[in-house]
Amino acid sequence: FLKKIMAWVRRLLYRNRPPTEPEPAGVSHEELGIRTLKQQYHLYNQIGNPAEKERQLYRLLPLFLKNCSALRKEDLQVRFGEVCEFGENVARLLYRHVTKLTQGSKPTLSLLKFFSEEEGEGREFDNEAGLLVLKVIRVLSKGPEPVINALMTANLAAILIRCLHHFLDLPQPTPRPTALPSPSEVVHSGHEPAAAITTAHPETPPKHVDARHELERLLVDILTSLVHHLSAVEDMLHFGDLSLLFGAISTPCARHNKMWRRAAAET
Repeated sequence: FLKKIMAWVRRLLYRNRPPTEPEPAGVSHEELGIRTLKQQYHLYNQIGNPAEKERQLYRLLPLFLKNCSALRKEDLQVRFGEVCEFGENVARLLYRHVTKLTQGSKPTLSLLKFFSEEEGEGREFDNEAGLLVLKVIRVLSKGPEPVINALMTANLAAILIRCLHHFLDLPQPTPRPTALPSPSEVVHSGHEPAAAITTAHPETPPKHVDARHELERLLVDILTSLVHHLSAVEDMLHFGDLSLLFGAISTPCARHNKMWRRAAAET
């Protein structure tokens, strides 16, 4: 009898729920994703502590990529009305980290590390999320004029050209020796151990080369989008970085760094 009463109460409560609780019919997953992005960005704006605020901004990056990468240029600002402010914050985030890294003792390698590693699950948000930042900026760089102007408030074009110029001095990717069988394994297999060990050569893992190529394509995509806008060109002229770009095209460099000279020429 008690169970029947409880079931009746649950049905009554369910029937009397406010109609605003369930999601409206016809709302797509894309729209729900945009709503979540807006809610999280609103929370970001409420944070006062700078370190926590930066961590929250990093958490927003994959959410933005998931929900805004496929939006048309004209829809980006309509669907995510805070995109200009968001873009300015992301550009300033990049500017802060790049400026800090280029003032260190090994600026070129520090930049490469920053731009070559994405945040992994469970890792703290630190100076190794540059690739994710660049992917967000690539989406933003294809947005409408107000979004581009917001990016330029952090001198985005100039700071990316400086990164490109630094990469002309990158060392060759460090080879990693190929895993070799132990002498006992070689003997048991019937092969000559000395010959097997002395003829093996270290090989550079493809992922190191691929990471640099991915970074190069990202920088080229962003810069070639930006230079079609007056605010980006004025940014480069104001800070003298246009001369760096032309210098990168003609600067001698090691063979393994020719991709960066090619990237400057494409820009």
